[in-house]
Amino acid sequence: TWTADQTFNDNVKITLGTGGDADIYYDGTNVVITPDVVGSGYIGLDGDTVIPDGHGLNIGHATQISTDTLAEFQYLGTANVDSRAIFGRFADTTVGAQLQFLKSRSGTIGSSTIVQSGDQVGRIVGYADDGTNYGSVTSIISFDMDGTPGENDTPGKITFHTTPDGSQSATERMRITSAGLVGIGTTTPDQLLHIEESSAGDKEMQFQIENTGFGDAAM
Repeated sequence: TWTADQTFNDNVKITLGTGGDADIYYDGTNVVITPDVVGSGYIGLDGDTVIPDGHGLNIGHATQISTDTLAEFQYLGTANVDSRAIFGRFADTTVGAQLQFLKSRSGTIGSSTIVQSGDQVGRIVGYADDGTNYGSVTSIISFDMDGTPGENDTPGKITFHTTPDGSQSATERMRITSAGLVGIGTTTPDQLLHIEESSAGDKEMQFQIENTGFGDAAM
């Protein structure tokens, strides 16, 4: 039993368990916790785990990688089992698991400052290795404010973006406004479905319906 602070040199291990089941030590750069149990050894955390703002968590790799930014939480792998995530809810209710985004104009975590029209609330962004780096965007689904917000009044829109050939930046292709209007090729739809082709050239706007064995129909 220790009753005072203890100092250990680098790489000196504290071994836990009667069978030498786990080690804790500092290797000169990192704190290392190693479960040595054969088979199903794991590190169990019985309580909330807090990683302070400005610090990160890497799973699957020793260092962080960068896209167009350096994210503090990274989940990296080389196969299906270590590069996919599951959010599950096991309960006798109608509610399932959710992936949630939150946006506030406050610069202090946990306090409130109302957002503004046009603010991004959250994005799902696809990046690809272009042979040089990982910062090239392929596609985006963006969740944004679509009007002046107020208490219990948060109008939103969803926009869909894809990257054209010869570019690394995505361009908006479709949006669903806070009024439920769908715009393709326009950012200001004024009908339930508003489709606009604004590029120059001899391209005609067509709607084609394919039905194998019965011929095609086009408008």
